[in-house]
Amino acid sequence: MSPEKKFATFLRGMFGFFGIGMLIGQDKMYGPNSPGGTPLIYWSQSQADSTYADWWARMTGIMFLVFLSGPFRFGVPMKSHLRMTLVAMTAILVNMCHVVFRKKDHVATTMWYPQIALQVWIVFQNYKFVKKGSAAGTTKAKKKSTPKKKSTPKKRRSRSKSPASKKKKKKSPRKSASKKR
Repeated sequence: MSPEKKFATFLRGMFGFFGIGMLIGQDKMYGPNSPGGTPLIYWSQSQADSTYADWWARMTGIMFLVFLSGPFRFGVPMKSHLRMTLVAMTAILVNMCHVVFRKKDHVATTMWYPQIALQVWIVFQNYKFVKKGSAAGTTKAKKKSTPKKKSTPKKRRSRSKSPASKKKKKKSPRKSASKKR
């Protein structure tokens, strides 16, 4: 298995785990009363019975599972997938920093700081794979050169302009009869 595929498998496993948890319920799995205890407590305040929060969490969980399964289930080329995950993982890192450093009263920082450190490593590794693909010239599809068609000589047009002038003129029978006499 290539390093790129191992990395994509890691992302799918890690975020797939969170995606499944979000399908169950973000408060139930990652809230202050998480059955997983401290390693899974990301929120310090309960969102119990928050229809909107659970709806968004489930939508995010579905997107994690589908998006990260791209090269494994849907035939997405690995190079394209890695470029897309670089954008997604960078945006997720920015979002994590926003939540931790701007909304401290809502998060359990015990789990967020290691998560941010891990996310920095993920973005760095993802960047290396994309850069490696760019350096090898594999990120852009190569154009196939097609042989040039041989040009055919243009047909010459006749000098006459009307089709009637092309017909041979017939001598009138009267003139030919008068000549015989």
